[in-house]
Amino acid sequence: MISQYTENLQRAVDFRAKGSNYITVGCGDPKGWCGKGPGQGRAVAGYAWTYKGWFGYKYHYINLCRPFFSSVSLDARWHDVQAWMSNKDLTRLKDAKYFLTQGHMFLHEMMHLDLIGDPSIIDEAIDPEGEFVQAYGPKRVHLLAQRSLAKGGGATRASTNADSYAWMTSGKFLGFDMNSKVNGTD
Repeated sequence: MISQYTENLQRAVDFRAKGSNYITVGCGDPKGWCGKGPGQGRAVAGYAWTYKGWFGYKYHYINLCRPFFSSVSLDARWHDVQAWMSNKDLTRLKDAKYFLTQGHMFLHEMMHLDLIGDPSIIDEAIDPEGEFVQAYGPKRVHLLAQRSLAKGGGATRASTNADSYAWMTSGKFLGFDMNSKVNGTD
């Protein structure tokens, strides 16, 4: 599973350098999904899709919604984290709501594209047999990863969950140890 994570993230890093592929990014809401939440009390920050055209050519799209533009940039949050660490501001450092950034949201959407995710990356439900609660946020991503394989969890499904990639990468970028106990909000 580690190689799958690594390969998918590598494709996200260098998709443009390897061929003529591109991602069209906009904010016009062509599918009308911006005003609809994912059913968990949250507004949609963006959505992505791949359109399969003639002769097997694929077109990749990301639409960004209002919550994306009202969120903090990854760069600004990195500087905030450095200040919080030096000031030992544990209140903010222990609460994941402070780590949701534009970079996190963009990577989450990018992972959904056929150009990047292989196999397809979706928004996994924590319990595929029970209530439909998707693995968004660090606590739910952690629950999905810790769930036994026999109950439809573990690395196999976490590796096909977009938010697993986004939280892991955001945490690494901001300087957090991913092996430590998960703290924060869901």
